Amino acid sequence: MRPDKSDLIFLPASFSWRTIPVDVAVAVGTRPKAKARAWLEAFSRDKRRPLLLQSDAEWHAHGPPQFLRDMVARISGGLDPLG
Repeated sequence: MRPDKSDLIFLPASFSWRTIPVDVAVAVGTRPKAKARAWLEAFSRDKRRPLLLQSDAEWHAHGPPQFLRDMVARISGGLDPLG
């Protein structure tokens, strides 16, 4: 997950959602490499850890359905998904 190889910065357990650690990944440039994005999405799914991924100036949430609903509500309400 080196930024120079993945085109993203990975911030593990950046904040908590309902006491569950949430990982955050932010693209360096427009979008992360497909392999890095696929790895993060698989890690999130396999470890059952919510993930917020910023790419192309948009946020993408991965995790339990309620996490997705909460993040969509925050983003569509104009709030920062991280805080």
